[in-house]
Amino acid sequence: MKDSPYPDAYVNHYQMNRIVRHRLRNLCFGMSMALERMQEQTASVLPQASENCALMLKELDHLMNFTHRMDLLFSELPEPEEKKLVDILLRVREEFAEKHPYCDLELEGPQLDVVIASGNYLSIILGELLDNAAEAALEPNPRLTWSRPDQKILKFAVTNQTDAPLEVPLSPPQPFFTTRGRHDGLGLAIVQRLVNHSNATLTINQNGDDQVCAEVHFPTREFVPEC
Repeated sequence: MKDSPYPDAYVNHYQMNRIVRHRLRNLCFGMSMALERMQEQTASVLPQASENCALMLKELDHLMNFTHRMDLLFSELPEPEEKKLVDILLRVREEFAEKHPYCDLELEGPQLDVVIASGNYLSIILGELLDNAAEAALEPNPRLTWSRPDQKILKFAVTNQTDAPLEVPLSPPQPFFTTRGRHDGLGLAIVQRLVNHSNATLTINQNGDDQVCAEVHFPTREFVPEC
């Protein structure tokens, strides 16, 4: 670290990262409690102040979510949880509608009665890819498809209308690298880490018709029971 009083060998950046996230969470909790009380007390006498409290609470919620996503990238991952594919898709659709109320999400795929061993990872993977697609697209109406081309692979594809900036590293994705304002550049890096821990693969391709397609191939050995 240039101009640092401590050489890199004496600075544990992962530990520093963890401590900063912990302090940020404490800050969010404390300020949220104070703002909620202020919002309640000013609602009838100072409605504008109450509205400002709501805006600040929303920003604190974004900051808290940022620390949780940082955990997914730098901390020990949660234990894998078995989940039915149909439940994963329903949850992903509901969360997308809540986050992006003005976007339409197209879902297409066969009905598959399978359980994924690391279903919680797959849920996060699809959610991050769809969030990224909705925020980057020229027409923010991404498409999620799934298929089983053979007995060894379950294939997911998230497609959206946009161009992938040439300067954005995609193989592998690098955290904190983004060309968009108010964007942290964590999504694809989180996806890559969870894909690796799920024995899956991630590919991101720019199609010729101004489309970006992110594909995740899940091996059937991740099914329960194995198919």
